[in-house]
Parts: sequence; C-alpha cells; structure tokens
Amino acid sequence: MNAFNIVGEGSAGFVLRRLMGRPWLHTVNVVYYHYVGSPDPHYSPFYRGCTAEKFSNALQDLRRIFDFASLSEVLADGSAQRQLRRPLLAVTFDDGLDLRKEGAMEVLKRFGVKATMFVGTAFVGNRMLMWR
Repeated sequence: MNAFNIVGEGSAGFVLRRLMGRPWLHTVNVVYYHYVGSPDPHYSPFYRGCTAEKFSNALQDLRRIFDFASLSEVLADGSAQRQLRRPLLAVTFDDGLDLRKEGAMEVLKRFGVKATMFVGTAFVGNRMLMWR
C-alpha cells in the first residue's frame, strides 16, 4: 500500500473526513477526466489509463467528502454553499471521448453524477489536434 492509499484510507474516518471537507466548502471544486477505458497503445508514453473500475473507485472515494453536483450548481453563488454541510464537486470530461463504450456512463449513472463534457469543435474529424 502506498502513501496515497494510506492517506485516502485515513480520510475515510469520520473526524478526518469532516476536517478534510471543510477547506473545500468555499471553493469551486471540479475534477476532470480525459478518458475512461482500457489503456490505448497510442497513449502509453504519457497516460496509464483510467478503467471504469478505477473511475468507480475514485467516485466512491470522492463521495466520502463531496456531494456531486452539476457544473452550473458548483459555479453558482458561493453563499449557497456556505449553508451546506458538505462541499460540492462537479465532474467534467475534457474532449468528447465516448463515455458509453467502456462503461463510464454506467458509473456516472450509478453515482447519480451529472457530468459536463467539453467538446473542442475545432478537433472534429481529427483536425487541428494538439498532440499528433
């Protein structure tokens, strides 16, 4: 077990979970994913992948501290968040990869997450790609 896992397991405790959640109450909390699925060979030099199982485990861990909300809810007036006991978190995807193929949509549905997907329209048809 590595240090990241130890800290993660420790934060699951009631007292630590409450302490870890407080700093996030007055911030805009957004986590973004690039791709959920089996690792593709063309990503291997710089990306080890995030399978649906890893994605599910990550959302389960995040749910210990945050309440999932839409991006518009998270970006709304911060004074509304101050009334909440738990901080809000939005889940986003950055480039329009297929969320159904590898099970990400099923995971989002299971956790009741309304994710936002950003699609760079300049890249449609594999044009103007930054990394290829």
